[in-house]
Amino acid sequence: VMEGLSLARRRAWRELGLSSALILAFLRDRPAEEAMEMLERAAPYWEMLDGVGLDSAEQGNPPEKFVAVFRFARELGIPRVAHAGEEGPPEY
Repeated sequence: VMEGLSLARRRAWRELGLSSALILAFLRDRPAEEAMEMLERAAPYWEMLDGVGLDSAEQGNPPEKFVAVFRFARELGIPRVAHAGEEGPPEY
């Protein structure tokens, strides 16, 4: 899948002038341990990632539970992003 996406991104840029970004999104309503496992399993593709982020249900799923995952991504040099403010204040 990742190799196919990489090929499609290059072709879209070359033939259509379209750019894109790949963000590995972790679902907030799933355990942080699952997010860490996903990030670790993505090791062969870290260089292809434009970022990692949080997605999905904000209420009751604070970003603080993903601190270790985002620290690890920072250590790897992968940019971090998050959806916020869709179900409440920006603090979400």
